[in-house]
Amino acid sequence: MYNDYMIFDVLLQPWQFALIALGIALLGAILFVLTGFIYVKKGYVAIIERTGLYVGIFEKGFHYFAPLLYRRVGMYPVGEAEREIVIDKVKYFVKYEINDVKRFHYVGNHDLETPLKDALANNQDKLKETLIEKYSAIGVKFIGLQKEKKS
Repeated sequence: MYNDYMIFDVLLQPWQFALIALGIALLGAILFVLTGFIYVKKGYVAIIERTGLYVGIFEKGFHYFAPLLYRRVGMYPVGEAEREIVIDKVKYFVKYEINDVKRFHYVGNHDLETPLKDALANNQDKLKETLIEKYSAIGVKFIGLQKEKKS
């Protein structure tokens, strides 16, 4: 009655099949719910969107939002920060503080390099004033700029 081509020796009873299907569905539901949790570290904020539109900003701590509908699109530092930017093989260290996270993300495209390049190319004599103006337009307070010293 048995042959070499049989995959299963015993067929599942209906209650066994239902139990397995229920277990798989329950596991899937648990995983789906857990993917909606987000943890924002101290000193950061997160931007949340719903179907591509801005919803709000989450501050430090655990937060929950419905998966598939909502998503985190950015995580930015709060307070003074420093970023290294390399332009023409020269390292610059920009000290800044994000004043308007929404504007920095959407208007400025979270880009600190382009305003620095523009200011270096056009206004060497009024570099600080130009950087203050360009960075404030994208929601950033310019604090300072340091060029790497070659040894």
